[in-house]
Amino acid sequence: MTYARPVRVPKGEAAVRSSPARTRRAFRIIAVVGAAALAAGVLAACDPPVETPDPTAAPNVFAQPSGIQPEIGDAASHRLHYFGGSLLQHVEITPVQYGGWSYGAGSATPDITKPTLSDFFDTAVDSPYIDWLSEYNARGRKIGRGMVDGWTSITPAAINNGKSVSNKKIRAELVSQINAGNLPAPTPDRLYVLFFRKGQKILYDNADSVNAFCAFHNALVTTINGVNTPVYYAVMPYEANNLNCKQGTALQSLTEVTSHEIAEAITDPGVGLVSFGWLTKNQRWEIGDICAWHPGTINGFQVQELWSNQAGACIVTP
Repeated sequence: MTYARPVRVPKGEAAVRSSPARTRRAFRIIAVVGAAALAAGVLAACDPPVETPDPTAAPNVFAQPSGIQPEIGDAASHRLHYFGGSLLQHVEITPVQYGGWSYGAGSATPDITKPTLSDFFDTAVDSPYIDWLSEYNARGRKIGRGMVDGWTSITPAAINNGKSVSNKKIRAELVSQINAGNLPAPTPDRLYVLFFRKGQKILYDNADSVNAFCAFHNALVTTINGVNTPVYYAVMPYEANNLNCKQGTALQSLTEVTSHEIAEAITDPGVGLVSFGWLTKNQRWEIGDICAWHPGTINGFQVQELWSNQAGACIVTP
């Protein structure tokens, strides 16, 4: 959230009567069809019901700690409900440096320290941290491990790369870079993760990354080769410059906040702008919001715990 066969049977009576072998085959076909229908009925019974979204609900942001953050304890109110939208079944992360990206001593590379943020991405999407998200499979959409593309550095237009950058300008620049071929084309699983430089304030509606939020993920629809295509992306401000978002070292802070957005993008990529995925009943919180500021570790990297309906708790792995 802001902090996505027909079975051929013999025709006619003669075809069945002409041979005992054909008759037996017809019975076997009927048995297979009957078993398939039964399996479909079981699948439908196991599938989560699709909730009716509230059209007035607004996307949330990954906010700094405040009184409006959900409190852990009431499992019923934190339970996630499925609203019928898309899921990222095998997330493909495309990390993007939006202009220059600075960390620590002003390095413009994704290597904050050793190990690197790239190592974190590779680990996070190919680990048990992703495996258990399969409990949120829905309507034939199955969540599994993902992959990571190489880093891409883009040079945004000056109007979209000032000291303050609004989400509207980020969206415009993202579409422009895709259309120019500077970024890979969107797919149903691609998540562009955009990183911004030190001192660059990100604006989302009436909130900003200095005073109100740490990061967010979002969605838009653009025309690619004449086809309306969803684009899923996450915005990662220079969040360690925001003291309320610090969760340890610079790398620990960034990996925890990034893991929050990746998990939410997998289970609710449309974030209500394209479609609704998994959210609380009131459409206020996503899988990461409920467990914000609850750190855990996966393969040596700091991540955020996520809400599990099955466990009724915040977990890193089952």
